[in-house]
Amino acid sequence: MPKLEEITFLAPHFLWIAVLGGILTLVVGLRRNESLGVTALRLVTLALISLAAAQPTTRQVHSQNELPVLVDVSASIAKEAKRELLLSLAPYLEGSTSLRLVPFAHQNGAAPISIDSLRELKSFAEDPESLNGKLDTGDTNIGSAITATSLMYQSSPLLLLSDGRETSGNARQAATLAASRGVGVFPLVVDEGLFHERGISISTLDAPLSIHAGEGSEVRVSLRNNDSDKARTGTLEIFLEKKKLASQLLTVPAKSEKVLIVATGPIEGGLHRLRAVFHPSEVPEGTAPKELHRWISAKSRSKLLLVSGADDDRRLLRQLLNYKGFTVEDLVADGHATIPTDFTDYSTVIFNNVAKRQLPDGFLSALRTHVEAGNGLVLIGGDRSFGLGNYIDTPLEEISPLKFVPPKTRQRRINSAVALVVDKSRSMAADEKLEGAKRAAMVAINSLKDDDFVGVIGFDSAPFVVIRVSPLAEVRPVAERRLRGLTAAGGTDLFPALAAARQALANTEAGRKHIIVLSDGIIKDAGGNYRSEIARLRQEGITVSAVALGAEADVPFMQMLSEGGRGAFYQTLDPSRIPEIFLHDIRVTTGERTMKEREDYPVSTGPGGILSTQLRTFPALRGFVETNPKSGAAVELVTESEGETFPILASWTKGGGKVIAFTSDANGRWSLPWVDWGGFTKFWSEVLESVERGPQTKSSEVDFDLRTQVARGALNLDLAIFDDKLASGASANVSARVISPSGETSTLAFQSERKGRFTGVVDHARPGDYRLEVTYNSVKLPPLAVTLSPAAFGEAPGQGLDIETLSDIARFSGGSLNPSPKELRSYSRESEERTHHFIPLVVSAFAILILGVFFREIGIRRFFTSLRRPKVTKQGGIYRPGRRLPT
Repeated sequence: MPKLEEITFLAPHFLWIAVLGGILTLVVGLRRNESLGVTALRLVTLALISLAAAQPTTRQVHSQNELPVLVDVSASIAKEAKRELLLSLAPYLEGSTSLRLVPFAHQNGAAPISIDSLRELKSFAEDPESLNGKLDTGDTNIGSAITATSLMYQSSPLLLLSDGRETSGNARQAATLAASRGVGVFPLVVDEGLFHERGISISTLDAPLSIHAGEGSEVRVSLRNNDSDKARTGTLEIFLEKKKLASQLLTVPAKSEKVLIVATGPIEGGLHRLRAVFHPSEVPEGTAPKELHRWISAKSRSKLLLVSGADDDRRLLRQLLNYKGFTVEDLVADGHATIPTDFTDYSTVIFNNVAKRQLPDGFLSALRTHVEAGNGLVLIGGDRSFGLGNYIDTPLEEISPLKFVPPKTRQRRINSAVALVVDKSRSMAADEKLEGAKRAAMVAINSLKDDDFVGVIGFDSAPFVVIRVSPLAEVRPVAERRLRGLTAAGGTDLFPALAAARQALANTEAGRKHIIVLSDGIIKDAGGNYRSEIARLRQEGITVSAVALGAEADVPFMQMLSEGGRGAFYQTLDPSRIPEIFLHDIRVTTGERTMKEREDYPVSTGPGGILSTQLRTFPALRGFVETNPKSGAAVELVTESEGETFPILASWTKGGGKVIAFTSDANGRWSLPWVDWGGFTKFWSEVLESVERGPQTKSSEVDFDLRTQVARGALNLDLAIFDDKLASGASANVSARVISPSGETSTLAFQSERKGRFTGVVDHARPGDYRLEVTYNSVKLPPLAVTLSPAAFGEAPGQGLDIETLSDIARFSGGSLNPSPKELRSYSRESEERTHHFIPLVVSAFAILILGVFFREIGIRRFFTSLRRPKVTKQGGIYRPGRRLPT
């Protein structure tokens, strides 16, 4: 309750003036013989003015008993533990004492929170996160909280609600300083079990820091059961980015550990996050699963230049190179791309079935210089390569391990079997779509040779065999007549017709088998059945091209069909273009311009032995370009044809660089058995690695290791470089561009500890993902990342109660653990309120002054006499007192 403490005058000397002025006023009034009333009014006016000039004030003092409480709201304390800590304050609300809660984590809250009743305390206990405000709960600084609060409440007890785990600051030193200010710190300790994680935890997630792109990695996850009396069960999931590597139900006995090991499979280049997620079987619904993160850096390889003669040539190689982590510039020499003549930025050039006429002047001379300077070159065959591409007596033949053979006028050819699967549904009747399809079928039939096979199958809701797959000699006489009988009707169901075409082609004796599918509508049930059918087609060695006709065609499905079928995709709105499309596809798939083709050429080890790959067995090929080995070349793979031996893979060193030549293709025309072979990716990866190895090993391939540790809020980095040429102790310059979890960037300079060992510190670290771009002298290491969990800062629930720290805080400050309310001295907080009376006194003096003037002018006696004078009335011409004239 407020109480009047005292009245004071800010200018008390004016009171003496009031006394002297009063005496003087009284003497003057008596000398002038003024009435006592006027004189009294003057004296009152003078007194009020003098009092106002003396500036009287009254002071009221308010007092309240408050007990300050530091409340740790950091992430290391679970919600249940925070609730119990807050409820433990209930006994301290006795009597008139109120609580002043001061939330803290990395720093103190903006303002204390007053708690005057048990109801208010329970409200905060039900929702402890409401105390967080805008505080950074990923860090705890108990020392800073004690120091700041002891300044606010000197000579007072200070309650502390905390688990005793601080990630920055020095609580013991702050407690000693608080004691010097008369502040004792009294930590409250509740059930210690509330601060321990129960059940299973993920103790470790191990994987290599870095690997080469395209390689796989082993991942080890350890689960620990922290219970001492019960086995625990749950599901462990391991992810590489969004791909689930494993999901397994595990039971871990009490106080035991279990390890799960999985393989990632090949990983593309770049940074990839590994996650181990554990879902306990026995947890309340809505409880978040436990997670641990780690990063793998798949080191991208040197930059390659891939030059292809056509888009179809590059399709498989481009996918393979990207998958294996190579940095690739992918160009097609079709007149649209600019083909470079400067190869400074590339470690290896892949020359993929390109004709000489497709290249700019100076290309071949620059390529020869590039190879002799110590770089790699891979030559891949096809119908525009080696001698077929007009490279005889050019710089390309000079650096090649093979001597080129000029094109032969007589070409060997293998026969083909083609099935045309044509949509005859009701929609094909519009815009002469079906008529265009019939004309296209006749063009295709006429373009084939007598030893080829051809068939036509129409489909709507069911397949309709127009022409059975038969030799051309049997089909030509009846083809036009039978095609005239093809009419449009029914729905669109491709699957039975596609299966019928596969079965018909499988029974033919042809070296090449191909299907062309034409449709203008949405394919019914385009799902898993088609993928299985495509797989069967590939097993039979049958390729599939797809033609989407019109705006309503099912383009995504037709693209999927052609890609899975290793064929081509075409789309047109004009039915008149269908014959042209069919003719183009027939010419490509039947190989009219190839050189050496037949159903299979066996591949075996050559006289030079296999040097460029670890593989030792290889599928057959369906074609290759004829060449002859040069003296000094290592002929690694060969094939035989008509009693002759021909090179398939040859290599040698030219100047400082290495050249490898492969005389078949890599687009699936001749190498289809290789494309379907499980070793296709491994073969080309090892060939390219073989070209890159040697005296010009790139410095970006330097091996390294990075270890991290969080200590008192700082991220400590320990970088080891394993490279004798570069690691030279203090002379090395190591720095890193650091991207914090908030996206802010900074530059970190590493300090050299010893040869090949460097350390750096990121101050004021926070939980989240840190990305590092490390530069070592002029070498950029692969990108790195580390995820700092709150547990790394001691801010994850379940780490226990640090009784030792809490006890030291109490002892150093003169407090104790769990004090009783009677042990504590309530801190009496006083406030005062002052009231100034100058204005009311001046207003009163002015009012009395006006009243005195009024009385002086009319006279006090006259004023009061007028009030007593009787009323008179006129009666009969005479005024009589007390009477009034009649109205």
